[in-house]
Amino acid sequence: MGMIVVGLMQRFPNVRLVPIDASLAALSAQLAVALRLLGADSLYIATAHRLGVSLITLDREQRDRSVTSVTAFTPEESLQ
Repeated sequence: MGMIVVGLMQRFPNVRLVPIDASLAALSAQLAVALRLLGADSLYIATAHRLGVSLITLDREQRDRSVTSVTAFTPEESLQ
């Protein structure tokens, strides 16, 4: 079932799946320590940073702590 969902997600024009390689994992770990975040939260920030895009999230902690690495918005803010 999981692979079916991944296949469907890949068909959306604005969805990009990013592999977690050693370099991205290392950046994520550095950000986790520097920003005092959980590993999963830092991975989203590291990915946005690596791609040079804004982070769109409902997670207040991600938004508040990511300000030195990426620009972060709520979904509502991103539509304004």
